[in-house]
Amino acid sequence: MHRSAGCLMMMAMLLVSSAFVLVGRDVAPIDATLGLYVGDGAHPECTRWARQMFESMGLTIRDIEAADINAGDLDGIDVFYFAGGESGPYIRDISSVGRSRLRQRVRDGAAFIGTCAGSMYAAATQVWEGHRMTQGQLGVFAGDAVGPAPNVCGPNGGVCVCAIDLRPEHPITEGLPRSIELYSYNSPTFRWDPSEPVEIVATYAATGQPTVIAAAYGAGRVLLTGVHPEWTSGDPWDLMTEAVRWCLQGSETSD
Repeated sequence: MHRSAGCLMMMAMLLVSSAFVLVGRDVAPIDATLGLYVGDGAHPECTRWARQMFESMGLTIRDIEAADINAGDLDGIDVFYFAGGESGPYIRDISSVGRSRLRQRVRDGAAFIGTCAGSMYAAATQVWEGHRMTQGQLGVFAGDAVGPAPNVCGPNGGVCVCAIDLRPEHPITEGLPRSIELYSYNSPTFRWDPSEPVEIVATYAATGQPTVIAAAYGAGRVLLTGVHPEWTSGDPWDLMTEAVRWCLQGSETSD
């Protein structure tokens, strides 16, 4: 199994000193339930900051693990969230039956949001340091998650504050700044066949490569972020608030 985008406690503690600040804009709370994956692979610090980010939106948080997914105990969850950490344990612990059940829930209208390792697990193929993996992937994004994205924090990845450029034409970014800064930790980029209806929400300013993408999956929606919006409040949390709202609108397409 390939190690994917990481999240270390020390880095999180150093980098998110502002994370107790609530979302910058005055927005109505979101009446929905988010399933926060807390099993192996999801780094506790990444899930901790993500929990605070999603709670600031008014979402009800329900912790889920591989056993819940494998058993199909997914009723009542509107949005599934997989955090940064390592995708290997996601692949190891969630069975083929569990993956099928999770895909079906999204296909039927739930949403999936993945950050860093969570986004790599979501792809049909993940490419980590040149090694391709298709076995055990969730596959709610019909493309590749490729990490670390080169030339963002350095030639071969790393940790840094990076700028991302938001696409002004996307409904998620309406009213937000055109460029914001947040953290990349060996974060991936994404690629897909041009025929796939995937939307670019944001790109790495340094390279122009996609770092936030959105797509339909059946009646549901998928939002993947290479970068870590949970680590910095303000504009990044505002971006994710609008992303959750967009995800909850569902899709009229069929899979």
